[in-house]
Amino acid sequence: MSRWVLVLALWWTAAAEDARRAQRAEVARVDAIKGALAEPCWATARNNERRLCASLDEVLEADAGGELGTVGVVVAWCADDFHWVGDVLRMVAANWPRGANITEWTRLVVYQKCVVHRNERGKLVAGEGNLHGGQGRALDFDVTGPNLTLAPSDVRAACRATVGANQPVVSNAVEALDIRVVHMIEPGRARRASTDEAGAVLHYLAESYDDLNDATFFAHGHVHGELGPFMHTLRYARLRRTVPAAFAATTRYKALRDTANAWVRDVLNVSETDFGKKRGGAYRNGEFIIPRLVAHKRTRAFYQAALGSIVHDARCQAAAALRENGGALPPPFERYLDDLTGCDLRLYRGNRGGHLIEGWWPQLFCEACFTPSRRDDPRIPYD
Repeated sequence: MSRWVLVLALWWTAAAEDARRAQRAEVARVDAIKGALAEPCWATARNNERRLCASLDEVLEADAGGELGTVGVVVAWCADDFHWVGDVLRMVAANWPRGANITEWTRLVVYQKCVVHRNERGKLVAGEGNLHGGQGRALDFDVTGPNLTLAPSDVRAACRATVGANQPVVSNAVEALDIRVVHMIEPGRARRASTDEAGAVLHYLAESYDDLNDATFFAHGHVHGELGPFMHTLRYARLRRTVPAAFAATTRYKALRDTANAWVRDVLNVSETDFGKKRGGAYRNGEFIIPRLVAHKRTRAFYQAALGSIVHDARCQAAAALRENGGALPPPFERYLDDLTGCDLRLYRGNRGGHLIEGWWPQLFCEACFTPSRRDDPRIPYD
């Protein structure tokens, strides 16, 4: 081994040890905040046979320590542009040391949720039947994957178009992103057959459970919450080599979300006592930042079960809608309902787990029954 290779190896080892110490210090900071915030709302399984939520200390000891100080973004996409990518990177670059590369945001995962087609004028359109009065929305970038599906290169090209002139730091960040696309294409809300952003979140947590960034920002394709918390998380990661060890909503709204139904009790295996608790908090619209340690308070099997249930719910809702209104699902969904069983169609006149779950995310991630706003949450080191 050459001298320089040895020096580099020692440097990497020291950096990893520093990051691990920072992670432990962050958990100690959050652990020191006592009171109701430390008590998960949905922590006990039915019949009180076991705990459903591990503690931060437990998941810290089991954590492999990979990807410390990095943040990923997962979006549920349907016909959205990617202008927000350039917006957030320019905002970050303006707050970084001049000329310093943005290395903390490392991954962008796009879940394609709707069909893309060419209209009679040859324009690419996505979201037909669901968006803009059923007409869908014309795309301002090309789609080159098989059967008009998004490819990572399409997403990168769309992000490049948002960089702007004379922005080398922003351009470098776009080129460095690990861009992945997952095709989770569904008939859509117009046919009551969509898992919405819940499907993307649960699929990602189930499939990438052992490959999560230090924190993940889950958002809609158009990111209609605030970008500030994402930028603050990146800054924290740069300065501390770790991320805040707490769930963070990306809106300031403090809305009551007491919409739990039997799905929570039966599928998530929540005890009757926990199921009956009143809840509320600062959360809206399926956008939030979740650290890996917090995500790991639940098991992979937990996320897999929740995903399987909302996928089944979406299919049952589609079957119920067809039974009520007649007709058939359009291409390419002719076989969407094949082998579907176990639907009590009397239950599927309204939204079920996959839709209502947007009111449950804090508790699903082992938060307290009442989640405070960012301004009032002492665990979150920014407003």
